[in-house]
Amino acid sequence: MGFKLRHSETLSASSLEILTSLLNAESLELISDVLPKTPMLITPLGELFLPLEGLIDVEQERARLEKEIAKARTDLEREEKNWATRRCWPTRRRKRWPSGDSSQPRPENP
Repeated sequence: MGFKLRHSETLSASSLEILTSLLNAESLELISDVLPKTPMLITPLGELFLPLEGLIDVEQERARLEKEIAKARTDLEREEKNWATRRCWPTRRRKRWPSGDSSQPRPENP
């Protein structure tokens, strides 16, 4: 996987080697233009681009994300209905006190 760096200042060859190693990248290319529709990270060294051409199928990824969003919406609607009908509200159980011992006061809120 190769990265591209749009830099604001000149970098030495050793700095480029170190940066390539830290990124665990196959290559690091210095560029002067912005790459449209490419993930970018702004760093003190400049703008770092990760070209994804050929790595992912954009249409397949879009379809996967739309399916995931639809499932999340369905789950949300189901949970909202559950809360509306109070089916999933916790019930409070009262603690039973021994009936034979009336000398001990009962607490107001158990």
